Amino acid sequence: MVNFHCIAEGCSNDSRKKHNALKYPDMILNGCIVDFHVLPSAIKNPKLRKLWLSQIRREGFNPDPNCHWHALCSRHFIEGRPTKENAVPTLFAYNNYKTGTPRDTKNIISYIEKPSLDHTYCLSTEGCEDVSTEEKCVLLIENNNTLEQKCQEENKILNEKFNNTDELLKDKLVEKLTKSDSNVKCFLRLPSISMLFGIFKLLAGHASKMKYWMGPDSSDGKRWQVTNKKKPGASRKLTFFEEFIITLLRSITERSGFIDLIEKGDHVMADRGFLIKDLLLSKGATLNMPTFTRPCKKKEDVLRQRRLKNQNP
Repeated sequence: MVNFHCIAEGCSNDSRKKHNALKYPDMILNGCIVDFHVLPSAIKNPKLRKLWLSQIRREGFNPDPNCHWHALCSRHFIEGRPTKENAVPTLFAYNNYKTGTPRDTKNIISYIEKPSLDHTYCLSTEGCEDVSTEEKCVLLIENNNTLEQKCQEENKILNEKFNNTDELLKDKLVEKLTKSDSNVKCFLRLPSISMLFGIFKLLAGHASKMKYWMGPDSSDGKRWQVTNKKKPGASRKLTFFEEFIITLLRSITERSGFIDLIEKGDHVMADRGFLIKDLLLSKGATLNMPTFTRPCKKKEDVLRQRRLKNQNP
């Protein structure tokens, strides 16, 4: 008699445990002892077999097609066994056995009374040749893997951003300026958020084709950026919208008459994002940014910052 061991990672169910199922709680599912379902045939159902293996997610696991003892237990199937509607296993330790919506299992026949070879994909030739169902399964699995990859990439970006003071401060500034219509009107001199994004949308198409000069060599290759941060030339750390906001802040500063009030020797305090250092230098003034916005704080910078704060009324 062939003994089956579940090949899913993290699952220890074994057909030899059936005789002492009470000792092994995982061997009981919905009041019945779990059954074992062998991998689909590599000759008759190669697509379905490939789907099963992709769901198992065991790196480097490529079972011999001639070996017929590789199986999955009932715990990995929505209906407790492979059926026409749910022919692919989806419940595993890596998704906490919660993928998909469980179907009503009241009509499932006891595995003790029903032999393990009574699988839908073995008995029904219609189910085996239903290409559309298999294609749907392939698409669902590919979409799931794509979403999982995107989540991992987003988590990586968020973790990097959380540990990057510059990124956090930059996001905080943009969020503050665009939080509400009143903030947009106060800081950016535009009537509403919708107006701000409307102007940005008009300019975004032209801005996407900007080229940053880096000498003769930069004339070759790409002539416009592919995504928001991939431009030819210097490495980009800002998105289109962030560059738009910073440019708008500089324009407002230039046109507000503020620079005309600056005198030689003045110290101007501003948050990061206000790119007005050259405007102040032309007046003989100095731009001072808060020390907490810099990754490395020097003692003299901190002391100078304190003196400037004490001088302000």
